[in-house]
Amino acid sequence: MAKKNPIGLDLGLLVLRLALGGIFILHGVGKFQGGGIDGFVGFVESLELPALPAVVYAWAAVAAEIVGGLFVIFGFFPRLAALSLALVMVVAAVKVHHQHGFGLVIKAPLETIEKEWPKEGENGELRVVPNGIEYNVVLFAMSVTVVCAGAGGITFIGRQSPQKKKDS
Repeated sequence: MAKKNPIGLDLGLLVLRLALGGIFILHGVGKFQGGGIDGFVGFVESLELPALPAVVYAWAAVAAEIVGGLFVIFGFFPRLAALSLALVMVVAAVKVHHQHGFGLVIKAPLETIEKEWPKEGENGELRVVPNGIEYNVVLFAMSVTVVCAGAGGITFIGRQSPQKKKDS
């Protein structure tokens, strides 16, 4: 019979939540840089998502990334917050990255990369070289882990997970 290790599981979930939340917060805040939120709205508009105006999708993504990231880190409604992050990754994978395959790194001659993706974009911001869904899959898997497992027993809001209460 396997020995239970609730402290190890709780620490593992804490590390996962810190990494996941931190990554998404940085991505959300990043949408205010460069071209600003208007630039991101324009990008979302180019995705031709159905039903709602692009500005709604853009702000929903930013809110999911920043607020969802904070909630995941603090362990406040972690399953719901992680679900919103997982949905952001599904949209990113399907609408943005799948056309570039799986890999995170572009495999092309340097001349092609320099020609197709110049060093600077509009307004002097750094270029974004297209990449595949590999990173989206990792963040999706991390998010789904929190959706399934919850925050664990170590949170920053003074609550314990239901499993920890049962063990006490």
